Amino acid sequence: KVSSFCSVIIFEFILTLTSRCLTSSPQTKGLLSVFRSDKMASIVMGSQAAIRASTGRHQQLGSGTSRGMSPRAPVPRAASRALTSRTLTAPVRSKTISASNKAGRRQTALRTRCAATTTQVTHPLQPLEASEIQAALTVLREAGKLTPSMRVVSVMLHEPPKSAVYASTPVRREAFVSLFDNPANAAYEATVTVEGAGELLSWQHIPGVQPTITVDECFECEKAVMESELFQAKMKEHYGVEDLSLLMVDVWSAGNYGQEEESTSRLARPLVFLRTDSTDNGYAHPIESLRPVVDLNTMKVLRVEEYDVGKYPIPPQPANYAADRIDKFREGLKPIQITQPEGPSFSVNGNEVEWQNWKFVVGFNAREGLTMHHVRYGDRPVMYRAALSEMVVPYGDPSPQQARKNAFDTGEYGVGYCTNSLTLGCDCLGLIKYFDGHLCNSRGEPLTIPNAVCMHEEDVGINWKHTDRRLPNAPE
Repeated sequence: KVSSFCSVIIFEFILTLTSRCLTSSPQTKGLLSVFRSDKMASIVMGSQAAIRASTGRHQQLGSGTSRGMSPRAPVPRAASRALTSRTLTAPVRSKTISASNKAGRRQTALRTRCAATTTQVTHPLQPLEASEIQAALTVLREAGKLTPSMRVVSVMLHEPPKSAVYASTPVRREAFVSLFDNPANAAYEATVTVEGAGELLSWQHIPGVQPTITVDECFECEKAVMESELFQAKMKEHYGVEDLSLLMVDVWSAGNYGQEEESTSRLARPLVFLRTDSTDNGYAHPIESLRPVVDLNTMKVLRVEEYDVGKYPIPPQPANYAADRIDKFREGLKPIQITQPEGPSFSVNGNEVEWQNWKFVVGFNAREGLTMHHVRYGDRPVMYRAALSEMVVPYGDPSPQQARKNAFDTGEYGVGYCTNSLTLGCDCLGLIKYFDGHLCNSRGEPLTIPNAVCMHEEDVGINWKHTDRRLPNAPE
C-alpha cells in the first residue's frame, strides 16, 4: 500500500507550495517535515549506496537548533511559552517482536523507553509524551476500566478547543483513549486528564462500531490460523502442505457487507502466503484459493472459503530484493554530500517549529501518524490542522477472492502503528531534527518509536524568475 508515501507527498506539497507562495525572498530553501513508514522504506532503498558514502556529513540535531548556534546546541526555552511541567514515572517492559505479517511490520518499529521523564509542554497541541500516556492508563486502571478482557486501541491527545489555542489560554492536558472489549464485542471511548493525580472525565460505550485492529490481535490471528485443524486439513487436501511453520498470515478487516455475523462479531479475512524459508518474501507465494474467516473476539477460524481450487497453484518463483539475496549491485553512483556549514535556518522549541516567518507544531498519533497544527505565517493563520483523514485502497479486482480487498489503512490499521524509525543519512539528509512517536500496545504499555518523524531543509529551487529584454541586467 502507499499510505505512508501519500503522507510524504501531502506534507511536502503543503510546505513547498506555501513556501513558494508566501516566502519573502525569491530564492530560498523549502522546509520539509517527512514521515515514512515501513512501506516507504522500500522506495528509498535504491539510493542507500550513494547516501552511505556521505553519512558522515549528515548530523542529528539535539532538542532544538537556532540560526547562528551550534547544530547540537539546545535552544533556550521561552518561559512564557511553557504552559506546564511535571515529572511522571512510566516503567515499561522492554520488548521487541518480529513477525512476517502486518503486525510484525508495525511491532518491529516499536521500542519501549523506560525512564522517569519530564514533560515540558511548549504548545497545547503538542502530542502526548510516554509519561502522559502512562498517566492516562493509570487513571483508567484505578477506575476499574482496564479489565483483563479490555484492549487499549490507542491513546492520543484530546485536542483543546480552537478558541483556547488562538487565545493562548492555558488548558489542561487531556488524553483521548479508544478501547475494545473482545468478549463483549464492545467499543469504548474515554477522556482523561493527565496532569497531577489525573481524572476520568468521560467513559462512553460506542455501539455498533469496530475500532482499529490492534498489533496483538494480528499476532494472535496468525497463530489461530496456523493452529486451526480446519485450515491445516484444507492445506493438506489442496496443496499437499502439512508443515505450516513458514505460513505467513496478513490480517485484513472483513468489512461490512450487510451480513449478520459482521454486526455480531469482529471478523477478519486474512490473506495467506507460504514462504520457502524464514527470510523469504512471502508475498511472492500467495495462496489464492483459500480464505480463512476468523472471529477476532474468540480467535477461532469460523470457516475456510475455497475459490477455484486447482486453478491457482502457489507461485514458486522467488521475488527477494534484500541485499543478501542480490548477486550484484549497479555501479557508477558517486557520493552525495549535503552540507550546511552555518547550521539550519529553522529553530525548534519542543514540537513547535519556526522557519522563515513560518510557525507550526509537529504532531504524531496512532491513527494518523504525522500531523501538523497551528500553521501560521507571521501573524496570519494559514491552516489549523493537517492530517491524513483516511487512506482507502480499493484493489478493484472483481474476482470473488479479491473483491473484498478494500483497505482503510488509517482507520483499520493505524498509520502511526505502521511507522518505523528513520535512519540518519538514509531517510533524511542534511542537518536533521527528529521527533519520537509515543504510542501504547493493547495491554496498556507505553511504546516509543524513536525518530518517527524527521525534519530537514531541502533546496527546492527559485520561486520565480523574470527576464526583461529591455533591462538585461535586471535581477532575476
